[in-house]
Amino acid sequence: MDYNKLLSNLDKKNKLPKENKVIEILERVQEILFQENTILYLDSKINVVGDTHGQFFDVLEILSSFPQEKYLFMGDYVDRGGWSVHLILYLFLLKLKNHESRDVSKENQQNSFYMKCLEEYDSPYVWRQFMVVFDYLPLCATIDNKFFCVHAGLSPEVTTLSQINWLDRFQEPGIKGAISDLVWSDPSNETTEFMVSIRGSGFLFGKNPTERFLHKNNLDVIFRSHFTEPEGHKWWFKNESKKKSYEGLLCTIWTAPNYNYKVKNKGHYLKIKENDQQLDRWIIVEKSKRDPFHKNQY
Repeated sequence: MDYNKLLSNLDKKNKLPKENKVIEILERVQEILFQENTILYLDSKINVVGDTHGQFFDVLEILSSFPQEKYLFMGDYVDRGGWSVHLILYLFLLKLKNHESRDVSKENQQNSFYMKCLEEYDSPYVWRQFMVVFDYLPLCATIDNKFFCVHAGLSPEVTTLSQINWLDRFQEPGIKGAISDLVWSDPSNETTEFMVSIRGSGFLFGKNPTERFLHKNNLDVIFRSHFTEPEGHKWWFKNESKKKSYEGLLCTIWTAPNYNYKVKNKGHYLKIKENDQQLDRWIIVEKSKRDPFHKNQY
C-alpha cells in the first residue's frame, strides 16, 4: 500500500480512497492497535492535541507546523465538522506509515459520522468497520510518567493506572462503568468528590479525587479534552504545591477553532518539552482558509 500517495490524495486533492482500500486500511490499523497497551507510555518532546471534530484542514495546519515531531490526539476526531472521514483516515494512514509517530486514544463517536460515511461510500459497511477499529483504540496515555492524558476524566471505579490497564477496552464504552467514565466525565467546581453528570454518562469530579489520583500514581497533571473552551484551554484545581510550578492539577485542551463552524472559540494544543516544568507553550490553531465551511467567517 502506497501510504504517501494516499496521504497526498487526501491532503492535496481531498480525494478519499475507494471502499475496498478503506477496509484494508482499517484492518491494518486494527492489527496495530490490538498490540498496543490500553495506556500508551510516551516520552516528550510531544504535542498534545484536544478535540478536532472532523475539521480536517485545521489538523493539516497543525501537522505541517512541526511535521517531524510526535503528536498525541486525545479523541473526538469525527462528528460535527465537515471532513470526518478524511480526518480519521489521514490519522490512521500516519499511524500505519509510522505507528510510533502519531498516537491516538479512545473517544466517543456520534451518529452524524454514520451519515458522513453513507454520504461518502453509500454503504453502512464502512461505518461498521470504523466502529470496530474505534473500539481497539487505547484509553489513555502518560507522558514522561508524570502527565496523564485521557479523553474526558476520572472514574470512581479506577484509582490506579494498573486498574486501567486491566480494563477490557475491546468493546463499546457503553453508558456506565469505568471505560464510559474515562470518555465522558468532566471536572467541576460544583463538587469536591464525584456527582452525577447531566450528560447521562460519566461523572462530574472535583479536586479531591483529582489530587488522590495524581498522588497515588505519582503523577503531576491530568490533560483531557472533551469540552469546548472559548480560550482554547482551561486549567482546573489550583496547584497548591510549592515544588511544582504548574498552574493547576488538570487542564482541558480544546483544539478545533471555531467549533462546528459557529462557536468562534480559539483552538490550542500544548507542546511539551523535555523535562518541561512550565507547561506554558500553547500553540494557537488558526481556522484554515482551505476549509470551505469556515468561509462565512472571513
